[in-house]
Amino acid sequence: MTAAPAIAEPRTVEDRYILATGSADLSLRPGRCDADRLLAAAYAARKDRRGMWGLALWRLGYTSDRSCLKLMVSTATGWLIGRGQRAGGKDRLRNHAEAQRLATSAVLWYCYGNCKACEGRKYDRIPGTPHTSGTRCKVCRGTGKPPLESVEPLHVEHMRWLASEFDGLQGYVMRDMARALGRSMNLAPTG
Repeated sequence: MTAAPAIAEPRTVEDRYILATGSADLSLRPGRCDADRLLAAAYAARKDRRGMWGLALWRLGYTSDRSCLKLMVSTATGWLIGRGQRAGGKDRLRNHAEAQRLATSAVLWYCYGNCKACEGRKYDRIPGTPHTSGTRCKVCRGTGKPPLESVEPLHVEHMRWLASEFDGLQGYVMRDMARALGRSMNLAPTG
């Protein structure tokens, strides 16, 4: 008996960008190619800092490029300090070093944090096998990330706020990138 052929899932704009960052062929040719995706990413990030930061987060989380880590930690540190000042000191962190430590923790959690119980797979593992069950992980509640309470128990609200800001940045740049590529982009696998 032969196995059924694997059905390739359509790739998203994000998937295509991630694959293009590792491409050895950046030649421009008719139809969509890796160079088009990288150009669209540059186009999306060129407008303002939000685009630049959103793309930096994607690069940190999905490629082996760590060159954006310092930028994102510095940016998040500034946000935390500004948030504390706007709140009139109520949410103010003790000092710049504490804000920087928390920002570093938030960026690393967001880009690299995996739940130890499910190994970032979002579902409970079946003991003794490499497979997952159909039940969402109870530790991370199906997010694939360790609970914020276990990462920064004293600053959970700051961590949640930064995670929300990071989500917004990534959505912003990916929507703009999709627009730059146009609605007619073929997201089906090539080759």
